[in-house]
Amino acid sequence: MGWYKVGQRGSHFEDRRGLAAKAFDHVSTYDAAVTDYLRENGDSKDELPDSLTISLKKVSGLRYGENPHKNGALYAPDNNPVGLLAPPTTWQRTLL
Repeated sequence: MGWYKVGQRGSHFEDRRGLAAKAFDHVSTYDAAVTDYLRENGDSKDELPDSLTISLKKVSGLRYGENPHKNGALYAPDNNPVGLLAPPTTWQRTLL
């Protein structure tokens, strides 16, 4: 964000778009948390919801395997980082 300086007006479109995406990411995570809370404390605890929103955060980048030109990543829930998954494995000092 090199465009932001005291006294400077305006911004680049790409910077504003990135900031907007970050803001909407935070808002959607908050909205999902509120929805989960209201569902848990509502009258219909026995019913299965019609939809679920799952918020995941990137834990680490991964090697894709036979296609090194492709990217991969490990994502885990916000409230339980890598708790449901096996710990990362290394082989010859390389994260698998």
